[in-house]
Amino acid sequence: MDVFLPPAIGVPGLGGQPPTWPGVNTLNGFTPWPDTLSLSVPKGLDDPRWAGHVAIGYPSITNSTSSCCAGAPVGVDPGFGATTNDDVAFRALHHVVGTQRFLYLSWWVKASNAGPPAPGQPDQINSLLDDRLTVGFGRAAGDPMILVITPSSVANTTSAGQIGSVEAFTVPSAGGPVQGWTETSGPPAWIRRNTNVWIDTDSHRYAVQMRVPVGSKDADNLLDLADPFAFWFEVSVKLPGPPLLVAPYSWPLNTCITSFCGFPSVLNVPPQSAWSTARFGGPGSGDTGFVRLTVDDIGTQNTPSSQINLTSPNVFVARPRNRTGAPIAAGDVTAEFRIADWGSVADPAAPWTPIPATDGTSNPTTSTAAIADGAQGSLTMQWKLSDAERNAFPPNGTKPLHQCMLVTLTGPEMFNPASVWRNMDFVAASRFERSATVSNVGLGASPSAGGPRTAYILIEKLNMPAPVRGGPPPEQPPPEPPTPEQPPEEPPTVGEVNAVRDDEGPDDPKSDEALELLTRARAADPDPLDTREQKPTIRYHVFHDTGLDVTAEDGRVFRVVRPGTAFGFHVEHEGDLLGWQDELRGATRITDRFYRLDVPEEGTATVTTTIDAVEKPTGNGCLILWGRLVRFLRKLFGGS
Repeated sequence: MDVFLPPAIGVPGLGGQPPTWPGVNTLNGFTPWPDTLSLSVPKGLDDPRWAGHVAIGYPSITNSTSSCCAGAPVGVDPGFGATTNDDVAFRALHHVVGTQRFLYLSWWVKASNAGPPAPGQPDQINSLLDDRLTVGFGRAAGDPMILVITPSSVANTTSAGQIGSVEAFTVPSAGGPVQGWTETSGPPAWIRRNTNVWIDTDSHRYAVQMRVPVGSKDADNLLDLADPFAFWFEVSVKLPGPPLLVAPYSWPLNTCITSFCGFPSVLNVPPQSAWSTARFGGPGSGDTGFVRLTVDDIGTQNTPSSQINLTSPNVFVARPRNRTGAPIAAGDVTAEFRIADWGSVADPAAPWTPIPATDGTSNPTTSTAAIADGAQGSLTMQWKLSDAERNAFPPNGTKPLHQCMLVTLTGPEMFNPASVWRNMDFVAASRFERSATVSNVGLGASPSAGGPRTAYILIEKLNMPAPVRGGPPPEQPPPEPPTPEQPPEEPPTVGEVNAVRDDEGPDDPKSDEALELLTRARAADPDPLDTREQKPTIRYHVFHDTGLDVTAEDGRVFRVVRPGTAFGFHVEHEGDLLGWQDELRGATRITDRFYRLDVPEEGTATVTTTIDAVEKPTGNGCLILWGRLVRFLRKLFGGS
């Protein structure tokens, strides 16, 4: 399976620059992307110079032909495409300086147990200390190199901080137990010098980003890679129990670490024949050469977008953007629309139902007009429910009114990605409640044949602090009056770009002017997910028991779980708040953000999610309490 590593294209005025963070800027000479401009969680991961990167999201983007994660037939793997709620996101591109190549790699872990447990919680796991990032590189000469990285040695929020322990090994091409690294005294120096960690303990997220200098003859400072080269990785995310759990996210999909064995424990990795082939450049490299579809490009015309209208037509739409560099002829893009009950699914083929087209439309539907280069097309279909379909929904039936959507593109063009699914809604709260379906259909027999398969639900929250105990927080000073709105700036001209160049770095403007160019680039093309996540956000990440146990290097036994799709909400609320409260009913609480649910074999179970916005009391707090006391005493003694 090939993965193409596009060249860095930079942004207008900073053409060809790669993403740059504090520490790496002293190595590549470019201006680092600062936390003060960042919208990502953790801060610092949304450098606009990641433009054009290759991305792999998990749950995964394509079907796999093998499974080492158990609990599913061979070939069943979550092939869901780009999403609004990845558990883990991988990004990559490369940068060339003269004849010297550099890889830029990023692993962004959003469903984890990073950070210390809440007071009184029995968490036995801290992902920063217990997770492992294992990366394999097939080298131009010698056995493949294996790196094992612990994200951090501390549990503090940080940006571009020091990673934890680093171990280097080699492994025969046939895979199996790793061998000790002997080519340098200790792991090569380039690893720690070019690799950093980002941590946000409030959201329990973290990320590891790595710059790889490519070359031969100096194993301490360069990694000897050919073009193409064999490439493999696994992010092993540890979760609390009992039992202790591990969710493996690997590339190629399901090419997982099988076990640690022997005494002392020895890491076993898959054979190189099961790894992917990574190529510098290739089809769809950079920010052109393909048709793009994002989560903001699919939906319905209903409010919210997930809701099915029972009496009027539901109009479904996909708006692919043409980045091929040439017009796309009418009829060359086809979109298929499918839906599933709101919640989590485990197998992309099982619960997704093609939407029946009505009113003279079709599904799949084909573009009826040409799409100019740089423009978006519009592919639509309609579904007006029949009486039988309507009766499947309340009040006569039990099918949820809210549905997840999956759109898949086909045609002669290259699609990046080819499928997109949407499982996040914008909702309003003071109090909001919705049921969700957790499905394991498609995973086959349960670990205990005929019995239920256990699912686990991890809750992720952004910008949703718990209510302040002991009364409302101190009043804040009124905000500064807004400044008059300025007209949007024009993109920098070639003359402007040339005017800010100097010798501070290789082809890099002065720092302040470089930051201005980066700010303008981000404003012109913001990441929709980072923008969405400025609102209060809650996600429910789902994992399914496989029945497979593995032993870690420290001797602890972990039960392997495989991820299903996540679901959740961006919450909107008007007025002042003390904080937020949430509840998950229908599942058994393990910790304050981790739950257990028994789901029938090849079946579904239902949970209910509740979100409460705890509003500030109006008026004088003492008078409010006095009034409540008076009303209580009147009731107690028979008054009115």
